[in-house]
Amino acid sequence: RTGEYCYKVYHDRDSICDGCLVAKTMEDGKIHSTEKTVLKPDGREARLIVYSTPIYNGNGKLSAVMEMATDITEVKKLQHELTYMGRTIAVMAHRIKNILMGLEGGIFVVETGMEDGDDAMIKKGWGMIQRNVKKVSGIVKDLLYCSKEREMNFELIDPIPVVQNVFELFEGKARKENITLDLDIPVSMPKGKFDPDALHSLLSNMITNAFDACINDATEDKEFHRVCIHSKYEQDGKYIFEIEDNGVGIPGAMGDCVFEDFFSTKGREGTGLGLLVARKIIEEHGGTIIFRSTEGEGTTFRAIFPHNE
Repeated sequence: RTGEYCYKVYHDRDSICDGCLVAKTMEDGKIHSTEKTVLKPDGREARLIVYSTPIYNGNGKLSAVMEMATDITEVKKLQHELTYMGRTIAVMAHRIKNILMGLEGGIFVVETGMEDGDDAMIKKGWGMIQRNVKKVSGIVKDLLYCSKEREMNFELIDPIPVVQNVFELFEGKARKENITLDLDIPVSMPKGKFDPDALHSLLSNMITNAFDACINDATEDKEFHRVCIHSKYEQDGKYIFEIEDNGVGIPGAMGDCVFEDFFSTKGREGTGLGLLVARKIIEEHGGTIIFRSTEGEGTTFRAIFPHNE
C-alpha cells in the first residue's frame, strides 16, 4: 500500500489522526513518540510504539519527517501475563488466608463438640470445614481454567442435557437462598462441538454470579429474587445461553470493567475469577459474551457460541 496515507493504512480513516506525531514534528522539529493500536492487513489488532523523527536538508531546514513503528504486541502480552501472575498471587493469598481461618474455626468447633459430647456442635463444625474445602476446590478449578494447563476436550453433543444438569445442581441452593430458579429451554438442540465440562463450568460460574447478585441485593421494594436460565438455537446457526437475574445490578461506572482481570462486585469476598473463566471458555469455543445491566434491577449475561461440527 505504498503511497497511501498512514491514517488510511493503519486506522482506515479518511482524515488525519488526532495528535498526529508527523504533524507535531513538522511543527516543532522535535522527536515524538506514542503507543497505538492499529489493524493489520489480516484484520488483527497490533500494538505499536511509534516515533516521528525530523529530517533536515543540507541548509539545516526541516524538509521531511520519518515515522517509524515497532510492533510490541508480544511484549505487551508478556507484560500483561506478568502483571496477571502477580495479581493472581496477591488475590489468591488473601482468599486462601480467609479460607484457612474458616477451616481453623471449623476444627475448633468440632474439637469443642467432641470434648463436650455435643453432636450438634460437631455437625456445625464439620459443616464449616466442608464449606471451606469446597471453596478451595472452586478456586483451584477456576485457576486451572484460567491457565493453559487444561486443553479443551471437544465432543459433538446436544448441549441441552448439560444445561439441565446445571439447573438441577443449583435447585437446592436456590431453595436455601429463597431464590426462584426458572428454566426456559427447548427439548433439544442441534448437535455442535462443545467441551461438556467447560460448558458446565461456564454456566455454573454465570449462575453463581447471578445468585450472588440476588443475595447481595439490599433493594427494599423487591418482593422476590429470581434467576432464569434461557437457552435457544437461532436460525443463523448460533447457540444462545442466557443467565438473567433481578439482583443488585452492575453500577454504570463498573460496566466497562466487567471482563477485566479480577473484576468483582463482592469486595474481599470475590476472587474475580468467575468471569475470567467464562470469557476463556467462550473464546476457546470461538464465541462471545455480552451483558446488559441496570443498577438495582438486575443483569443478563448472554453467551453466544457458533455452530461448529
